[in-house]
Amino acid sequence: MDNNSQTIFNQIKQFLPYHRFSQLVGQHQSDRSCKVFSTEKLFSCLMYAQIRGKDSLRNIETCLWEHKYIIPKRSTISYRNNYKVSSTIFEQLFYFLLREFQQKSFDKKFSFSSKVHILDSTTISLSLGIFDWAKYRKRKWAIKLHTLYDSESYVPELIVITNGKATDNKVAYKVIEEMKKWDTIVFDRWYVDYSLWNEIQIQEKMFVTRTKVNTNYCPIEDIPIVDSHIMYDKKVELLSPNAEYLWPLRVVRYLHQDSKTWEEKEYEYVTNNINLSAKDIVLIYKNRREIESFFRWIKQNLHIKSFLWCSENAVKNQIWIAMIYYIIILFIAHKAKLARKSLCELTRLLSEFCMTQRHIIELLRIPESKKWLLRNKSSPHQFSLF
Repeated sequence: MDNNSQTIFNQIKQFLPYHRFSQLVGQHQSDRSCKVFSTEKLFSCLMYAQIRGKDSLRNIETCLWEHKYIIPKRSTISYRNNYKVSSTIFEQLFYFLLREFQQKSFDKKFSFSSKVHILDSTTISLSLGIFDWAKYRKRKWAIKLHTLYDSESYVPELIVITNGKATDNKVAYKVIEEMKKWDTIVFDRWYVDYSLWNEIQIQEKMFVTRTKVNTNYCPIEDIPIVDSHIMYDKKVELLSPNAEYLWPLRVVRYLHQDSKTWEEKEYEYVTNNINLSAKDIVLIYKNRREIESFFRWIKQNLHIKSFLWCSENAVKNQIWIAMIYYIIILFIAHKAKLARKSLCELTRLLSEFCMTQRHIIELLRIPESKKWLLRNKSSPHQFSLF
């Protein structure tokens, strides 16, 4: 591509670690026998489509030609994206960016003595009959994003992409292996699986979730109640004859009063953490809503609900590039201290002025005292994540 380095688009790409990108391309040999359209150029094409929200390859081609970006035939782009450039490249690039982002000294929004992870999944519907590899139900095709979410920095730590048939609790077995000893994982009632709880206990990790209506247990020991909103706090053991969990559990009932309607509702939580206070257990589960906000945000602001190609590899490419873009805009927002602009506003600005020749600092209207935060120390006129 004949890139103009002054556009917002190319300034966004300067946040990428191209040295690591080149290593991944060489490792997977995705540019082998490629003379025209390299993996880097494919990435630029897909990143442009992600930022601008383009929904067709012809639309991408027309717009890039208008901005004097030279791209090959649509068939060449499709062939490379569907079969030649593995989604593993963009997946590993995302995790590299994520690790670097997490190492930055950002303020923790939610912190306990042990690290708290949130586990949940979201379903993305697909067109009937086109995505044969992603059958979900008789008249529905879909994929699932199983996500392990960091409750401290509010970023996804692990994403597993499966077809819609994959059950949440089966994927959870793989997810808990990524956690450290004594870490806490929070999930909803879809993950009420006694064998899963047993595996978490064996690995010396903690969990917090809600009980189901048919969860049978017997109290074995009272725990002192120190909060007026806590209605019940006891050690219990499961009574189900098929339960594979043999260790004591703790059940906490919390009485919630709506500040607007003054209606009261009782919630019941179960955990294997006996030492934590009942109030902290309630707070940990309440914080689970952050992953739902994350799913809602990416569906509304990232281009992951409609896909440019139908193969499994192409769909994953688009999702991983969307997540890379998400980490980049998170970094820009954190570094620039954009308290007056939400991530939604930032995404709209970058989309609207993507191909304009202006400085990203001017676009974001960052005060003079904050401009140095986005500067690359080795090159004051460029940006860098590292």
